[in-house]
Amino acid sequence: LNALFWVMHSAIGVTIGLSLALASLFMVFLVRSGTRIFRESILIRFEKDRLVSDLELERENTQKALRDAQAANESKAFFMAAASHDIKQPLHALSLLTDTLLMSDPPESTVPLLKSQKEGIARMTKHFDALIDMGRFQDGRFEPTPTRFRLGAFAMRIDAEIAPQCAEKGLTWTLLLHDVLVTTDEELLLRVLRNLLT
Repeated sequence: LNALFWVMHSAIGVTIGLSLALASLFMVFLVRSGTRIFRESILIRFEKDRLVSDLELERENTQKALRDAQAANESKAFFMAAASHDIKQPLHALSLLTDTLLMSDPPESTVPLLKSQKEGIARMTKHFDALIDMGRFQDGRFEPTPTRFRLGAFAMRIDAEIAPQCAEKGLTWTLLLHDVLVTTDEELLLRVLRNLLT
């Protein structure tokens, strides 16, 4: 209204009126812009609070998952320890019984059966030992015992185990290892290679 009053009264009033009108428009723009910025800042604040809440929830979920995984590992370790005792003892006793029967001059017809049983028990024991080792590896409870030995003699051990298995399955088996001195856990290396090859 003030701008309209000055425009209608004189030439200079036009300038004053236009200036007042522009000033009013600028103030309206500033108010609207400020309102928009204020509204966006409120929204950003609520969004930040929501993100913080989500992050806290995810952190709690992650911690719970870690606790569950740790409990599962402890249960698995307990199971493996119990299995090691409860299964290996009967296997060892069965192996001793088979050896005793073989040394007691059994009938010729039962000798192949006893020898086959002895080989089966040995294979079961090896597989079970590998399973126990895997559990120890996963739990970080395996401590290797490095020694120095020659790969030539080591290769003979592998050959004695794997060659008959390959022959039974009609597979060609060739093992080439340089007879060099190495330092590692010999039994562990044998088990790893045995698992891979079988």
